[in-house]
Amino acid sequence: MGMGRGMMEMKAMCDMHKNMMSAKTPEERQAMMDERFKSMSPEMRKKHMEMMQACK
Repeated sequence: MGMGRGMMEMKAMCDMHKNMMSAKTPEERQAMMDERFKSMSPEMRKKHMEMMQACK
């Protein structure tokens, strides 16, 4: 179970990253991030940001 879920999460993170990068304005991108991260703890947020770094 473990590995499959991680790969799925990674793909979801990268899709989310692509969506954010395609935002027309910095404001739009920030709004997406705020929406996505508002339910996360600071630790989770940091982990997600690190995961997104691997997407480029």
